[in-house]
Amino acid sequence: HLLEMLDASGCGAELDLSVLPALPGALEALRAGIRSTGHPGNAAAVAGRMDGAEGAPEERLALLLDPQTSGGLLAALPAERADAALAALGGGGIAAVAIGRVVAGPPRIRLQPTPPPRRCGHHARVHRDDPAGAGRPVPAAAR
Repeated sequence: HLLEMLDASGCGAELDLSVLPALPGALEALRAGIRSTGHPGNAAAVAGRMDGAEGAPEERLALLLDPQTSGGLLAALPAERADAALAALGGGGIAAVAIGRVVAGPPRIRLQPTPPPRRCGHHARVHRDDPAGAGRPVPAAAR
């Protein structure tokens, strides 16, 4: 879904793998090499379109490519609205976390710690709901 959004906007995205929400046991299963049948297709879809994967924890990369989101939602919105949106979702009992931002450049995914490029237009953050981490602080680097 993220690459479709990036293709449509002509922008890139910078993501912080360390804040990707994970259901209990998911990272352990991924560390053990367990992957869904949809994983290879997702990996093929991002092949050549993701920077910064070298040196990233394998289970975090696998989590990014896992198609089993359990109803996860990905949304991009203007930076000045991001904090209010997160607060409103939290107030409604929906845990949400900022996982990155939309940036200028070609439609690619850049994983931190790649230095952040300048922002693209008015879109500034990417969010995904957090079914397992309600109340967990979001590092400033993810914003």
